Amino acid sequence: MNRPYAHVSREGGWTLFELMIAVTIIGILASVAIPSMVGYIYEAESNEAVEMAGRISKAVKIFVEQRPNVPAEDIEALIAPGSGKKGNLVPGGAAADQLTSIIPTLTIPTDARFKYEISLDVIEQPFAVHMCIRAVSLYNEQREILYSNEASKLPTWDNNVYRTKFVDTTNALLPGKWCNADGSVATTDQG
Repeated sequence: MNRPYAHVSREGGWTLFELMIAVTIIGILASVAIPSMVGYIYEAESNEAVEMAGRISKAVKIFVEQRPNVPAEDIEALIAPGSGKKGNLVPGGAAADQLTSIIPTLTIPTDARFKYEISLDVIEQPFAVHMCIRAVSLYNEQREILYSNEASKLPTWDNNVYRTKFVDTTNALLPGKWCNADGSVATTDQG
């Protein structure tokens, strides 16, 4: 029995159409997954700044609490960001110009990825310390994080931290709790 159209067996392998469909699916998945993955990587990198800002906040609060007889203005002037002030913390920076010169137990690793600027407002009656810490990436100064020593209720903030500008530099810094958008301490609750 001779058949003019005998069934040709297919030896494994994919047709061109099947390959095109598979490549299209992989491309769609990659276009969704890669930006998300990059965001997660930046968020993980920002955890170093969040942890260090928490340590700075606790150390400064203890420093202030141990000096009840020092006027608030003197402490605020001493711990302020800028040249010749002690409100800076930079890996490998000159000790005399940093917070570590007045709080020696507060150290920053030499391989840290951020520099910190500390602003505070000391309220004498009733006693309170309001603080904003601005962490700036040493590798890309557009990547910034704000840390307030008290949690913000704003949806753009993650409790004490605003890291949206670190993850995506097209965003602006937004105020929250004791932080103004420029990283200075707010004298009124920003939410």
